Amino acid sequence: MKEETKKKISMRLRGRKKSATHRKHISQSLQALKKTKEHKEHLSASLKEYHKNNRVKSERDEKEKEHNKH
Repeated sequence: MKEETKKKISMRLRGRKKSATHRKHISQSLQALKKTKEHKEHLSASLKEYHKNNRVKSERDEKEKEHNKH
């Protein structure tokens, strides 16, 4: 597909809800792109925060289980 055609499609879809297949194609094309150093650092920080939050939740669940046993 020509770049001009891609730009026309992009402009027509701007601000509108994208279809599931369109979102899937966007996601697949983004996976092939090289990530910048800043992007990798941001992903790393986000994942660390995500796992930190999940660990806290699991510990909280363990405490609730212990509390319910007594």
